[in-house]
Amino acid sequence: MKLPPDGDDPTDDSYEIDEPPFDPVMDTRPLKPLYPKPKPADDRPPAATVLQEARPGAGRKSLPHVGGDTNQVRLVPKLPSLPYWRVIFLVGSTPPPTTLGLDVRHELVVGRADAGDESSPGLDLTPYLAAEQGVSRQHAVLLPMSEGLCIADLGSKNGTWINSQFLEPGRRHQLAPSDRVELGLLRLVVRSITLQARTQNREE
Repeated sequence: MKLPPDGDDPTDDSYEIDEPPFDPVMDTRPLKPLYPKPKPADDRPPAATVLQEARPGAGRKSLPHVGGDTNQVRLVPKLPSLPYWRVIFLVGSTPPPTTLGLDVRHELVVGRADAGDESSPGLDLTPYLAAEQGVSRQHAVLLPMSEGLCIADLGSKNGTWINSQFLEPGRRHQLAPSDRVELGLLRLVVRSITLQARTQNREE
């Protein structure tokens, strides 16, 4: 209890309690706790744990301050352009198979389009009954590398198989002529792979 200045009523500096209404029938009023109940602690572990926090400026040498803008630039070396590969697939297991040719210049997602999904793969296999044969919307990816054209599974539901061997998701396989690639049950046989030289007109 605090003592007020002269002429004022005493004032109480304790917590103000919002009391429930008085019940005239029971001639009582329900009890209410003074402090709100603490929220239950979250049992989930933190998203990350800092193992060692660096102190500001520890182990660093301060650079001399240069006032205003500078005209200094750094020359960034031009990275060589990766070659692109031309691959010919024979699609389907029932004769006669369909011939499908591709010029792969960048990463190319292989899958099937979905009417409810705005994003479509770079190579849509819907015309080859991809949905009926278990091809995912984003099933695999073709990667043009300097050593060859590679394929990697993107965690598809029904998996990717190379020459009847399961290809683990994320693992790259360098394609070669006569390779049998099965996306689910849809078979693509590599007929040929040729390296295409980039020219100035073809540069993107």
